[in-house]
Amino acid sequence: MSSFNLSSLRSSGSPLRVETTNEQHAVAHEAILVAMLTHLARAAGSNGALLELEDTVKKLIGNSHPNSHRIASDLINEAKENFHKA
Repeated sequence: MSSFNLSSLRSSGSPLRVETTNEQHAVAHEAILVAMLTHLARAAGSNGALLELEDTVKKLIGNSHPNSHRIASDLINEAKENFHKA
């Protein structure tokens, strides 16, 4: 993990800054990403954008980074599930 402030790059020096672990930081990023993807699908009224995004990710990283592709697919699938729960 990089050496930047794990709470927020923008908040370094802020008295409100909270130190976090690498895992906490990663979970926060994943939660925000899934929330944004879910919002995108709901705003569009369908999960078509998520399907297109999934295809784009596959084209970008495909088999060259299988673990990264799996993680991205899992996040997109989570957004699809959240879309259907609405």
